Amino acid sequence: VSRAGIICCGRMLRKDGALVRRMKWHTNFVTSVCESDGIIVSGSYDTTVKKWNPSTGECVGTLEGHSGKVWSVDANSSIICSGSEDGTVR
Repeated sequence: VSRAGIICCGRMLRKDGALVRRMKWHTNFVTSVCESDGIIVSGSYDTTVKKWNPSTGECVGTLEGHSGKVWSVDANSSIICSGSEDGTVR
């Protein structure tokens, strides 16, 4: 989780600790990250939730709809949930 909108995940590090892949698509602080079924999900101050392919680092989807910062995300095989300071869960 990063202030610069960058996600660096442990499985993207080599055994020596060197960074293999960095994902940067959020335009503001990343507040929450989870992994489910091979997809990484992140939430941000930029009010979006993003889905990532951890193998390529590519953003494979952006979910919009919150009017406030996204504070938390969680996912399972069929559902992504996000909680925002706008008082909604989507």
